[in-house]
Amino acid sequence: MNNYGMFNPEGVMTQSQVDLTDQGFNAPWVLLPEGFDTSKFLGLADNGEFISAPSNDMVFNKTTGVWSPNIAGKQRDLIYLVETLLKLNLESNILYNGSLYAPDTGNLIIWKDQVLPSDFVWRDSDNINHSADSNFINGLLLAIATRTNILYRLSWTHKEAIRQLSTVEEINNYDATTGWAVQMSQNAILSQFNPFNLG
Repeated sequence: MNNYGMFNPEGVMTQSQVDLTDQGFNAPWVLLPEGFDTSKFLGLADNGEFISAPSNDMVFNKTTGVWSPNIAGKQRDLIYLVETLLKLNLESNILYNGSLYAPDTGNLIIWKDQVLPSDFVWRDSDNINHSADSNFINGLLLAIATRTNILYRLSWTHKEAIRQLSTVEEINNYDATTGWAVQMSQNAILSQFNPFNLG
């Protein structure tokens, strides 16, 4: 038994234990040497050598036979970063009347049009109860809705700017993390993104 990277004609890449004596194992699977970077594997040359991408910044056009900068792929990665930062910020606590609250619009909407008892409270993110009336509920809902609008507009601005970038250098220099209250490094987010689901 040997550990091989494998590539099938549909481009599905996996790691597998392959028994080379297994009669059920046959073409069109290609056995790649252990340690070969399967994410860069393109196929086999006529002489049997493995063809791999020269870098993650390049993409091969099989029609023209030419390597070119992978602008679309790098733009997609940056847009993924923006969408991740948008989600992180939408789910983060919101400051209202000097305290932090979870953006729990589902529960807030339930109470929005109700007659609230005089001892009604809303608990903040530090588990402290605050007296809450309809003005409090409506104000917190409005604060969440306003922040949501601002965050979406920021994401749209970033995405439009990213779509205008035309070189790998411009994309590499673009900082999609600017403007967000809740931060996460670009490398940390992109390291979670595995387009081939290689596990």
